[in-house]
Parts: sequence; C-alpha cells; structure tokens
Amino acid sequence: MKSLLIVNPASGKGRTAKIQQYLIKTFTEIHNDSEVFISEYPRHAESYIYENGKRFKLVFIAGGDGTTSEVINGMKPEHDFTIGVLGVGSGNDFPRTLGTLGKSPKEVLYMGKADKKDRIDLGKIIIRNADGSELERVFHSTCGVGFDAAVSKISNRKSILRGLPLYLSSVFVALLQYKPLEVSIETEHDRFRGRKLLITIGNTKSSGGGFQLTPRANIADGKLDLMIGEHVSRLKILYLLPRAIFGKHLKSKYVEYRQIQKCSIDFTDRVIIHADGEILTENARQIQVEILPGAISVIK
Repeated sequence: MKSLLIVNPASGKGRTAKIQQYLIKTFTEIHNDSEVFISEYPRHAESYIYENGKRFKLVFIAGGDGTTSEVINGMKPEHDFTIGVLGVGSGNDFPRTLGTLGKSPKEVLYMGKADKKDRIDLGKIIIRNADGSELERVFHSTCGVGFDAAVSKISNRKSILRGLPLYLSSVFVALLQYKPLEVSIETEHDRFRGRKLLITIGNTKSSGGGFQLTPRANIADGKLDLMIGEHVSRLKILYLLPRAIFGKHLKSKYVEYRQIQKCSIDFTDRVIIHADGEILTENARQIQVEILPGAISVIK
C-alpha cells in the first residue's frame, strides 16, 4: 500500500506554501511508492480521504490542526492507515502532543519508515441546533463553548500572528464581547448548572497554540478532560488566563475539573461551538460528547 502526503499551502498563515516543494521532494525521496495531494479549499482533504483512504498505509499531513481534523473526519471504519503530522500549522496543538512538533519534516517522514506508531483516542461531538438540525464531528484535541469558542472565532480571522501570540491577541478582543453562558451539564457522575465563563473538553493538554486548559489530559487513557470555568469579572479573567498557559488555573475556586467518558450540555441560548479551533456552529442548543478509545494510529 502507498504513502500519502497531504499539503495545505494555506496552513501556517501561508508559510507552508513557501516550503511546499521542499516537503514534496523530501517525501518522495524517502517514500518511493507514494502520492501527493494538495488541499485547495475547506474540507478538500476530508473528501479526498473519504474517497481514497483505503489505498494508503501512511498518511502524512503538512498542515495545521484543521487539516488534521479534516483527515480524521474523512476516515471510514475500513480505513487502516497511520497518521504522521508535520508541525507546519499555526496552533500545532496536535503535533505538540504527539511529540513531532520539534522535529524536522524529514525526521517525521523517516519515523514513518521505522514504523513508530501508537493508537490514540479521539473525541466525538454531536450538536443539536436551535433549528432542529444536527451535526456530528470527531476531534483530536479539544472542543469548547463560551469564551474559548469566542476566542477561536476571532483567531480564525486573517492575521500575521500565529500560535500563542494569535490566541492571546484574540483573548483581549473576546473580553470586550464577553457574556456568560447559562448551562446544564451532566456527566456520568456529576451535574453542574448556572452561569459559566467557558467549558472545554480536552483529549490533549493544550489548545490555542499552547494554552493548557486541560493539563491532565492524556490521548491514550480512554478519557476526556472536562474543564468548567465559572462566570467571573473581566478583571478576574485577566488574572486567571496567564495561569492557564501553564495549566496552573486548576487550583482556582472558579474552576471545576473532571475526567469523563461522556457528557451532555444544554444551553438556554444559542451558542458558538468549536472543535480543534474550527467554528462548527453559532446556533447550538445542546451538545453530547464522548470518547472514542484507541480510534486511530499515529506516528509518535
């Protein structure tokens, strides 16, 4: 079976386009029986994998977390390829978790030849919108609602910034628009109600290019990590956010943290939902989230 390289030239704020030819040349030199696919528009890689995934043993992704999200959402149950991620995106939370972010593209491509792989978990989110429509997506890193989702929406706008600086700049814009959520949350063991700042469900420790909102998360433990931030003042948000960069916010009395396998969240108003930084809807009234243990094989 063949190896595939998916290149998203738009990732990394266009930086990947500048090294595209180098990536393709290096890939084809290391993996002889191979193909290259260039993603040209949103969900392009997803549809390509859906139609062609069964032909490949290894799929390397030269793109950001969004491109990786497309690949895993394009997978069918009969697909049996291993994913390798080259950290050339903006946030790079997923390759950071896998340990490939600090490695050169050539190193990651050779790791595929050495068959260094593990199975990891994914999360699944089902969204029910106010108009009665439903949407289902799989996520590799995090999904969220509230302040976290508002920041994701702002950070998706055009900017010369990348990674954590982009996330931090988006935080300050989101502060000006902040409104608390009125929610009802139910897990296997707990119930939470009331006004909340944000709700993040993590399969990985970090989101937004390095914010450790769910610092105890492990991608292979069969659990998701639920972090609930209570409604607080804007001043208190500014106090807590620097601690969240390093995962130190869990000590705060304004934070609830649980490890779960599933949860259901109802909202009194229509809300924004993101998964892996992509805005999925701005019209949600309920979400259900669950763990998919050992769902995919990755190079790490």
